[in-house]
Amino acid sequence: MKVPYSQTIGEKVFISGTWSLKLLLNWTIGGTLYCIVFKLIFHYALGEFQIQNKKWMLWLVFQIGCIPGAILLVGLVTFSIWDNIWPATYPIPLGLREKARAFLIQAGVLFAIYSLIVLFSIITNWLFDFRPLSIWAVPLHTGFAFIPPSVAFFWFNTYLIAENEFIKLQQESSPASKLNQENLVEVLDEGTQTEEAPKEDAALAVSSLKTSTAPVEYIKLLENNRTILRLLPEQLFVVQSQGNYVYVYWLEKGEKLEKTLLRTSISKIEFMLRTYPVFMRTHRSYIINMEKVRKVEGNTRGLFVRIALLDDLVLVARSQIETFKEAFLKQDIYTGF
Repeated sequence: MKVPYSQTIGEKVFISGTWSLKLLLNWTIGGTLYCIVFKLIFHYALGEFQIQNKKWMLWLVFQIGCIPGAILLVGLVTFSIWDNIWPATYPIPLGLREKARAFLIQAGVLFAIYSLIVLFSIITNWLFDFRPLSIWAVPLHTGFAFIPPSVAFFWFNTYLIAENEFIKLQQESSPASKLNQENLVEVLDEGTQTEEAPKEDAALAVSSLKTSTAPVEYIKLLENNRTILRLLPEQLFVVQSQGNYVYVYWLEKGEKLEKTLLRTSISKIEFMLRTYPVFMRTHRSYIINMEKVRKVEGNTRGLFVRIALLDDLVLVARSQIETFKEAFLKQDIYTGF
């Protein structure tokens, strides 16, 4: 049995949710402002500040323009070929080998930006017939200026991976090898009561299925008061908590679930879905669509749910097993598997 675990760093959702276009634009703006300050101080210190010289000022503008051009070009190319840069998927937290690979990727991105800036600067010097004292002047000048933003880049990416809760594994259950491989009928027919759940499980804010029928309307999933997803109830399969984020598994067409990362809490999603009786929060980390349940594995000591089109199993908290049984039967979706 495959125990659920958190997302892998090799997937596109990591790029769209963490290293996003908005973040790229922020880095571009920050890098450009840093370049302006650095070049003004540098040329002023060397006595080369020629504010009255229009040609020199135009050259300076083009030199500064090399920065956003290089950052945007490398960033967009990196986004487009991410699957080739990191073709494998590794569960996080990353091991030493994967950390080294992540470091090399970041170093490669920085080197590409540095190389483009040097190339653009040399072309600009040639266009304006500006000849440095040495052929190494541009690479050395650029390299010296590149040190502070490079340190900030490495630090910030390390912070992002940790802060966004991508390092938390969702293995809160007992080992799968210890679970009895029982089908749903055996679970439902058990006459024994569930053992008293731990206090933390008892404190879960779990939604019970309601008997009323929800109105037919779209579910709007928000991020910062902005609608990110607009889904019909039958399109939404699972919501999985990841710290300050949630993964939303939903179906657009075909037989493959889409997966979207939202910066919101699972409690907010639970509140939004409170009028839809098909959704149930089975665990502090999961909300499922009961109509998508295809199989249940385990027993009253540990219960896992198989959701249609989803590879991983979803955990049911021990304190919610009885509620889950009742909710499952109310849905009238038992098919005798």
